[in-house]
Amino acid sequence: MLLIKPGNVISFIISLIFFFGFASVLQAQPDNRYTIAGVVTDRAGNPLAGATVSLRTLSDNNQQGMMTDISGNFKFEKLQPGMYIVSATYLGTGGFLSDTLLLDSKLNRYTLLLNIALNEEAAAVFS
Repeated sequence: MLLIKPGNVISFIISLIFFFGFASVLQAQPDNRYTIAGVVTDRAGNPLAGATVSLRTLSDNNQQGMMTDISGNFKFEKLQPGMYIVSATYLGTGGFLSDTLLLDSKLNRYTLLLNIALNEEAAAVFS
């Protein structure tokens, strides 16, 4: 017959509670390791500082935006797996709207790099 002291039983139960509680916290953490980054340029390849870049999540239609830095760079970090659409605008250009971008475990890297070249907008002249 195996005799267990009352103090050992309590320590064992507390250890089990801690272990399963910690495991559930780890399991509940979102998988937010993905990044969509890139550079916005004009047709000649010159960076467009201050271009507006927006990222829309298709699952909940949530949208976030930012302005490009002086080198035309943008970066959306800590993204969860899902489907996204990127758009970019700059004064005097036609703008850009991406196809649907899928971030999931099938990607062989966690950063998706985009090079966006905006064309000059055609101007209409009326007399």
